[in-house]
Amino acid sequence: MKKLEKLLKSGDASKLIYVPGGTDSASLYDHDYKEESKKAINLHKGTYQLAEGLLMAGLGGSVPAVFHSSENSDDAWGGEILGSYPYEDDLQMQDDLDEFWYDKVIPEIENESQ
Repeated sequence: MKKLEKLLKSGDASKLIYVPGGTDSASLYDHDYKEESKKAINLHKGTYQLAEGLLMAGLGGSVPAVFHSSENSDDAWGGEILGSYPYEDDLQMQDDLDEFWYDKVIPEIENESQ
């Protein structure tokens, strides 16, 4: 995040819209995170209107995943289960996605079209 903040401060970028991933720190999921500003926008469970009629929506994180590599791969993890955050399983993420989609995204799309 520090490199992205530096980019914003340098003036090379006017806005940063990000969705935290499964390996990002828990603080990046917090919309009250001290680094969030008008220039840096956290889209986890959020929306941002890019232009009239164009809405960006984000749901960050990941669910546990099993890495299967090819036999010839040097980076074989042998079916290791990769960590996840903030979701412990697919159902938990699906619940969040449904709530986000139906309670936030759809109403904003409908509002936009009126």
